Formats: sequence, structure tokens, C-alpha cells
Amino acid sequence: MSKSKKIISARSTQSIMRDVLIALLPAAAFGIYQNKVPAALIILVSVAGSVLSELIWELICHRTITISDLSAVVTGLILALILPVHVPLWIPALGSIFATLVVKQFFGGVGSNFMNPAIAAKVFLMTSWTAVLIKPAVDAVGGASAAEAVSAASGAAEAVSSASQAVVQSALTLDSVWKLFLNQSAQNIGEASVAALLLGGLYLLIRRVISYKIPLSFIASYALMTWFIGGKEGMFTGDVITGTLSGVLFMAALFMASDPASSPSHFGSQLLFGALCGSLAVVFKVYGYNGEGAYYAIIVMNLFVPLIDKLFSRRAFNASVKEAI
Repeated sequence: MSKSKKIISARSTQSIMRDVLIALLPAAAFGIYQNKVPAALIILVSVAGSVLSELIWELICHRTITISDLSAVVTGLILALILPVHVPLWIPALGSIFATLVVKQFFGGVGSNFMNPAIAAKVFLMTSWTAVLIKPAVDAVGGASAAEAVSAASGAAEAVSSASQAVVQSALTLDSVWKLFLNQSAQNIGEASVAALLLGGLYLLIRRVISYKIPLSFIASYALMTWFIGGKEGMFTGDVITGTLSGVLFMAALFMASDPASSPSHFGSQLLFGALCGSLAVVFKVYGYNGEGAYYAIIVMNLFVPLIDKLFSRRAFNASVKEAI
């Protein structure tokens, strides 16, 4: 077990979850400030759905009641922050139930989930009710089919992204970068301010809830791949600054990829995991026209965590045997 894992395991779940909640407060507060009552309601419903579903499940199964450890609150809050503000309230309710029951409780509860619950719920919702989650695009294309709406939404998102980056690049100054860092247009509630997310991430690092290895390798590889394949004029032309200053990236790297339950435990495997997540995220974003590619990259790489850990644990074991000999 790595040093960071030992630190985390030595602390109570409640203490860790309380720190994560504190770290998420700046992003949540900024999201409510931007989107007012609709954002607050989505957060409230998502958290309530997660807590109540965990409580009811444990009562039915005659298990120890664990809602006081705050893990259900964290799951509900993170899910709400990666949802768009226009969704009807049954979306966060259903998503939080799926995240808590299917992804967490069905596999043994907190700490036993093999993938990030909030991302899994977001993928479930997006797959099942695509038109609801991209409602503005659906409204724009009128009576188009769901497939056409998705295509239109992807094209519109790509056009808006290209236009905004072109504006920034045309006059890339310290002031424009600073504004992008503080507040950028974002469809999802908790992704508008990189500064708010980074503030929460620094708090988690100071409190030693997460290690620097996964976020650092995630963001570094994302920046490198953005430069390598992110440009419209071919390879090695991507704009690293505007491409990396993304709320989706910092939410994913700081609050999701570093989840101890679904991330690797060794030093080398954590670096490799973060690097692969960051690289895959850019591939999904550029070639899949998916602005939330970082979330999908994490859930894909979660499936390979046992393999990555096994690879590095075997190397560590062989090294210790050679040293002993």
C-alpha cells in the first residue's frame, strides 16, 4: 500500500468526506451564484436522493446505517455539479439513486466501488435520456430525432468552443486568461470556475485527502496531448492555455480521478493512471467531439485499475526480492 493510501486509511471515512464537502463548497457556491434557484434545487434533490436511497437500502437489507459518514452526501453533490442546470428534477433524483445503489451499495458500500459513482450515473443518464440532458440543442433543431439532436449539439458545441478559443487566442493577454480562470461559460453547474475548483483541490492536498500524483499527471498529460493533437491546423498546434483552463478537466482530475476506492494505490501506477486519463480525455474531446471527455476517460480507466496496480505491485515485489538477495 502506498504512503498516501496509508494516510487515507488511517483516517475515518466521515473525516475524509467532510473535507471533500468543504473542498466542493466553492464550486457549488459559484454554481448557485451563477444559476440561482434551479442550481440549488438540483443540488438539494441530488443529495437527498443519494442519502435517502442509501438509508432505505440499508434498512431493507438490515445493514448498519452509514449515512452519517457523509459519503452519500458527497456522491449526490458531485453528481449535481456535473449536471446541466436545465434538467428536470427527476434527473438528479434518478441519477443519485443509481450512483448510490447500483455503483456503491451493490458492490459493498463506500470504498468498494470499482468506478466513480457520479460519473457512472452521468453516463447512465446521458445514455438513457440524451435529449433531456441536451435540451437546448434539441429545442434548437425542433422536431429532429435524438440522433440528429446529438449531432447538432456536438456540432454547436464544437463551433462555440472554436469561436471562443479564437477570440481568446486573438488577444491572449494576462487579463483574458485571468477572466477565463475565474469564470467561463459552462453548461454544468460546478464547472464554471477553475479558480473555485482549484481552491478546493488545494484544500484536499493540504489536508492530505488526495495525493498530488494523479491530478498532476492527469493535467500535465492533458496539456501535452492538447498541444499534440488539439489544434485545427494539424498536430503540434493545440493551444495549451485555453485548452487546459477547463472546469471539466479540474473537476475530473481533482475530485474524481483521485477517488481512493477506484484509483490505483502505488506511486508508479498512480502516475500512469493519471497520464492515461489525461491523454484519453483529449482523444475523446477532439475526435469524439465530447467536451466531457475527461469524465468518460476516468470511467474507462477505472476498469483497468486492477491491471495497472498488479503490474506495479509485481515490479515492487521483484525489486524488494532482488534487494533482499
